[in-house]
Amino acid sequence: MAKRKAFSNDQLERVWKATKAFEQAAQSKLDEFIPNVQTPTYFRNDSAQTVPPYGLMQVSGAIELVANGQNFVSVIRPVTTGANQGIYLINGSAEVLTNEFGTAQSGPVFRLLHDGTAYVSGDRLSVKTATFTATYGGYFSVIGPDDIASNIVRVVCDTSMFRGKTIAILAVGTPGNVNAYDAAGTITAKQYLAETVVSNIAATTDVLLFPMYGRLLALKVC
Repeated sequence: MAKRKAFSNDQLERVWKATKAFEQAAQSKLDEFIPNVQTPTYFRNDSAQTVPPYGLMQVSGAIELVANGQNFVSVIRPVTTGANQGIYLINGSAEVLTNEFGTAQSGPVFRLLHDGTAYVSGDRLSVKTATFTATYGGYFSVIGPDDIASNIVRVVCDTSMFRGKTIAILAVGTPGNVNAYDAAGTITAKQYLAETVVSNIAATTDVLLFPMYGRLLALKVC
């Protein structure tokens, strides 16, 4: 009868370490193929109007349906004083009727409905009062057009400051139009609605434009 061979303690330790290393490597490979799925943002349309596809919405609060324990964001048509100003969502590809539910886009690239202006790459957009469409502002930067529907552009969220020049006197408490400079430092005819909160700013004055609550705050360049 052949004599059975036994592993030494050192050999058993090496086999154990090799097995653990194999299992860890296999799990690591598995993790590489697990997609990073973003949590969707569900909302209820609490405005009196239908939210169009890719419409820009203002967040007004949060709700929970007791029946299923699901949390929803409440949205309205921009811009309403007293709501959570500065927090905006963009609707998905389907319209959402009053008191109905929808899903907001997750980003970082969004399809956004605008007011029909011929926007180009680099233009800055934000809310247009009393509409679900976007116009010149300071909350998003345009990547380019999207042919999925009329008046749609692709955008990314961008709250960085940019430079402009007042057209007329910009008075405290009264928003006024400001011409924007392009990246090359050339003044353009593109007009952005801005406001000042400290003191009046004279006409033809260079200003820095900061997004604030979805609007633009102008600060004089000293």
